[in-house]
Amino acid sequence: MPIVKSQLRTRDGRQIEVDAEIKRYGGGARLLRGGATVLAFFVLGALFIPVPGVHLVLPWFLPLLGLGIGAYIARVSLSVGEVKGECPDCDKAMQIEKSGSVAEDEALWLRCPHCQVPMELMKGEGAAPR
Repeated sequence: MPIVKSQLRTRDGRQIEVDAEIKRYGGGARLLRGGATVLAFFVLGALFIPVPGVHLVLPWFLPLLGLGIGAYIARVSLSVGEVKGECPDCDKAMQIEKSGSVAEDEALWLRCPHCQVPMELMKGEGAAPR
């Protein structure tokens, strides 16, 4: 993942610059991943049609679940890996592994491993979509 200069901001407004691994997904890749998930759940639901008893629930439930999960996956536009920098609250060096995946307009909140203060990651613009 490409390393991007980003900002960590505490709730009281203090900011500090950090290095974050950010991978952005383009629209086509997001739709492909979401569509593949929906298709997999439809196939999985179809496999349960011949099973007695289970055939009344799972062939309907799994495709609906797949639609929900596929819609979420298609909405996720960036993945944040490792974040390195100093905590703006306790000034200790921190390294946060695998931070999460969010949509572009959502906030990603992290906690300092030392003092547990919540910080919002302000995503940098350097990572190009794939």
